[in-house]
Amino acid sequence: MDDFKTALKSQEYVLVDFGSNYCPPCKKVLPVLDSLNSRSNHNIKTILIEIDANPDIIKDFKITSIPTLILYKNGEPIWKKVGVPTVTKILSEIGI
Repeated sequence: MDDFKTALKSQEYVLVDFGSNYCPPCKKVLPVLDSLNSRSNHNIKTILIEIDANPDIIKDFKITSIPTLILYKNGEPIWKKVGVPTVTKILSEIGI
């Protein structure tokens, strides 16, 4: 848990994707994250959290539905989305 919380502060923007390999909507998030990561004009770190392997994180962050994405700025949550977001929506949250 300490490593995860440290990672949230490792860059100005960190996008955490809480999901599962067994969840069809969660699989639809992966191309969105790939597209986001391929853009070089921003500095967003993405972290994928597999809910089955990380029950303590899921409990502490009160994740009740997947996929859930939370965007952090300087370690503080600034945006949350349950479901599949678009790259445009994520970028608009950070003003790009």
